[in-house]
Order: sequence, then C-alpha cells, then structure tokens
Amino acid sequence: MNDSATPTAAPRHGLVWPLMIGLNALLGYFGVIPFGFAGGVLGAALGWTEPDPTMNDGALVLVVTGAVLVIPMLIVFAALNYPIARIGKAPARWYWPLGVLVLLAPALAVWIWPHLWVLARWY
Repeated sequence: MNDSATPTAAPRHGLVWPLMIGLNALLGYFGVIPFGFAGGVLGAALGWTEPDPTMNDGALVLVVTGAVLVIPMLIVFAALNYPIARIGKAPARWYWPLGVLVLLAPALAVWIWPHLWVLARWY
C-alpha cells in the first residue's frame, strides 16, 4: 500500500500563536489577584515595598495563602498550554517564555498602574 495515497492534515502553525496569546491573556486577567498578592508579598520580603500594616499573621499564613492562590493558576496554565504547544508543534524555546510573559502582563500592568484595576476588575 502506498503511504502517499493517504492524505494527512497539515499542522496549523498559524493558529498556535494567536490561541496562546488569547488564552494566556485571559488567564492573566483572572490571575491579577493571585499574582498581585504573590508579588506584594515577595516585594515586601525583598524590601521593594512597604508591607501591609494589617497583615500581621505571620509568614506561614502568607506562604500558604500565596501557594493556594498561585499554584492552581500555574497548574491551569501548564494544563492548557501543553496540548496547544504539542499539537501546534510550536518551538518551546519561544512558546513558553512568551506564554509566561503574556500570563504575567496583566498583573504587571496593574502593579505599575493600579488605576487600571478599577476599569477592568471582575468582581
């Protein structure tokens, strides 16, 4: 039997990048609160920002809360992006760093310009 007689679907490389950017931007929008919390705690620990004076419950509460907020977001990020990267045969060298950048972009934008959150919040 001739293998060339069986048509195969060409991979859709053109859809990988817009799908990845849209998906990670949406995840990043919902990740503003977890990543903002983690960034605030990390910034206070490194001395970049002032710690919240009402947050006096100790470091363990901050670490556990940050883990409960951030780890599920990262699991969803990996679970949704892995199939897209594999099926679309996207080069990992570019796909994953760009995906993380797009995921964190909304949180970074709100951290730099806090008034943006008033315009785009979802609660």
